[in-house]
Amino acid sequence: MSSEGSSLRAAWQSAGLLPKLAVAGLLLVHTIWICVHLGLVAGERINPWKLGGYGMYTVPHLRALTHVYLFDEAQQGWTELKRSERLFNSYRFDRANNLHVFRCTPPSSEALSAFMDDNPHLRYRAITIVLSEMRFSRDPVGESREAVASVQIAWGGQERFAYQGQVCGTAFQGETDYRAPT
Repeated sequence: MSSEGSSLRAAWQSAGLLPKLAVAGLLLVHTIWICVHLGLVAGERINPWKLGGYGMYTVPHLRALTHVYLFDEAQQGWTELKRSERLFNSYRFDRANNLHVFRCTPPSSEALSAFMDDNPHLRYRAITIVLSEMRFSRDPVGESREAVASVQIAWGGQERFAYQGQVCGTAFQGETDYRAPT
């Protein structure tokens, strides 16, 4: 049977069928991924500009931004820390969340810990982190920035914090041990 298989392979190679079948297989896999990608984008499960970007021209660029709100004890309200004044650093938080490619995935405790590591002035304070994206509207035609995810962080001492929030309409919560870098 191995001689039949090797003779069949030799016949395919001499006819040039093996490379053609390989190319056809790759094209089939690629076409299937395009369909899957467009379906995920239509369901707003992933960022259309990532993972091949086949859905990138179906919606405007989302331009995801991270906003941070700090609870002000004096005013008994939330104050947004201005991004333009560089009052917080969200680089490692955004990277740990894969730059928000998987839009409906809650932030991991590692991402929240990285945020605290990068922002020592926000440790042990009540904060809310909000992710916003640009949304397209057809009537009237335009775009506006809307919050799509939020996470509230509350400290339980200096070595533990709890968090809860909502991403794509789904609630999540958790808690994690935290050790500040020295």
